[in-house]
Amino acid sequence: MLGDRRFADQYEQLFDVRSTFLHGCAMMAISTKERVTARALARQVVEALILATLAGPIGSREDFLDGPLDKGAPLI
Repeated sequence: MLGDRRFADQYEQLFDVRSTFLHGCAMMAISTKERVTARALARQVVEALILATLAGPIGSREDFLDGPLDKGAPLI
């Protein structure tokens, strides 16, 4: 949705931190940089979703999410 592979990479790194936390593995404290990255990424995704809804009606969730994937773009 954000049109840049960099965002997908950020999401993957943050997802790994989340998985470590949820699955009870020993982990280091979540850094300020990771927290700021997570907040910024979340804000950008929400802004993209809002802009997408303003662009016109969305037929279905599946169609909306399949669009970028069909173009070969990462979803984030």
